[in-house]
Amino acid sequence: MWNGKVELIYIAAAAQGPMQAVAEAVAIPGEGLAGDRYALKLGTFYKPEPD
Repeated sequence: MWNGKVELIYIAAAAQGPMQAVAEAVAIPGEGLAGDRYALKLGTFYKPEPD
């Protein structure tokens, strides 16, 4: 089994926006981290799924 630890968490509210260090984050299944560009569907590599 692999073991590790999270040392830093960074999120950004917009694609290519400034990163912000956070002490904790809420992970939303199938979405990403609350407040991050990918959870907000604004990330550079975000690709919407077909309807």
